[in-house]
Amino acid sequence: EDKVLDVKLMSKGRAVMWEQPEKNRYALHLLYATPIRRGNVTVIEDLPDIYNTPVKIKTDKKIKKVYLAPENKKVKFKQKDGYVTFTVDKFNMHTIAVLEY
Repeated sequence: EDKVLDVKLMSKGRAVMWEQPEKNRYALHLLYATPIRRGNVTVIEDLPDIYNTPVKIKTDKKIKKVYLAPENKKVKFKQKDGYVTFTVDKFNMHTIAVLEY
């Protein structure tokens, strides 16, 4: 199956991607938190560091740069056969991978 977005996160992880054509980029939000039910409320107590998250994105755009926001940390990537692949080495709770084209 050809997936547009393939991110390897544990079950409580979420990945949401938006294209921002006016800025010539994609913004991939990666989130991970484990909610726990306490009575009538849901709380998040633990925010573990998440390491080595592989990402594969199908796109026909020529990607020029990938970086993590807001820290502006450059990410090495490969683009081949219509897919961009890279690994987010570490994040805690939330990060944004920006792919500029």
